[in-house]
Amino acid sequence: MNRTVRTGAAYLAALVVTTGFAAPALAQPISPAGRQSVQRALDAMVSAGYPGAQVVITERGRDWIASAGVGDADRRTPFPADGYVRIGSNTKAYVAAVVLQLVAENRIRLDATVDSIAPGMLTPGPPAPDGSRVDATRISVRDLLQHTSGLPDHLDLPELESDDAASTTYQPAYLVRRALATLAPRFAPGTRAEYSNINYVVLGILIEKTTGRSLSDEIRTRILEPQALRKTYFPTPGDAAVRAPHAIGYAVENGRRADITSFDPSWAGAAGAMIATPSDVNRFFLALQNGKVITASQFTEARRAPRPLVNRDGLRYGLGQAELSTPCGTVWGHGGSIPGYRTYNGATSARAVTVVANQQPATQAQKDAIAAAFGAAICAR
Repeated sequence: MNRTVRTGAAYLAALVVTTGFAAPALAQPISPAGRQSVQRALDAMVSAGYPGAQVVITERGRDWIASAGVGDADRRTPFPADGYVRIGSNTKAYVAAVVLQLVAENRIRLDATVDSIAPGMLTPGPPAPDGSRVDATRISVRDLLQHTSGLPDHLDLPELESDDAASTTYQPAYLVRRALATLAPRFAPGTRAEYSNINYVVLGILIEKTTGRSLSDEIRTRILEPQALRKTYFPTPGDAAVRAPHAIGYAVENGRRADITSFDPSWAGAAGAMIATPSDVNRFFLALQNGKVITASQFTEARRAPRPLVNRDGLRYGLGQAELSTPCGTVWGHGGSIPGYRTYNGATSARAVTVVANQQPATQAQKDAIAAAFGAAICAR
């Protein structure tokens, strides 16, 4: 999820780089060499242009935290340890887990069409380049989960680039309606995989249609409360704040760094509105990995046949989870990019890692640096 929230905030002064580890708390602490490798990777993120960076490694119920750079460039204060962060598209993993729970309960079928659950919700608009139009009788729940629907991305709507978007509360149905009326579909359903945030906005609506409850309530009662994830939440409509403590989220506009922490994330909705601490994100992915969120059969189905996303450098995507390559092998996770923040995370059955930066990546060097930090942390011994 990539958007710029426009702001008139003043330019922030040059950064003073700080580095450091929280006291190691893992049952079997990472070796000094492993810690140094992770710290070097975080320092490299700051050198690449991020204001600040942090990694939280969770293993055996304990957390280990390392940081670099600053959490507040104006006050020149460090990144708060395990503070709240906008987790962006990681939200999709929670939404997918709710859908898969409903599948296990026989309340939704993966091959059910959108039209069979919410008739008339997807109204055809402009045709795709191949002449095809949106057809809700051909788009399945699986297509939405795996980005094979061909639906356009609502983030391409011109109105979401306006100065008013950051303070506007958008309803999911409105975003879907406007996107389909304005933007052409990308391809016929099932013919390829291409990341589109609208898929998860539609899934959020289908969850509400199926359960009769709000998406935020379903995530809370099905995932957050059972897993004791007390520092994870779905913002209420109009809630622009990030709970304290948190690093300031920045954007570079016209060569100047500006504070864009506060905005109404309803334009992201089920595709990316959630907020959490890195340790809570880690505990979610560990619970998912270890069969505490979805059944074993649903877990297998989510990873059975990942498809390469043509607009994400071939990243292989399952049902709400992505296959991530690291120096020590493949792990599964997700990641999120939303104005002011970038998270990169994944888990094995024993260890989960979340890397956070308080600015979206703007260069390939920045993208490479956060991926390298994740690799260093998941592989550190």
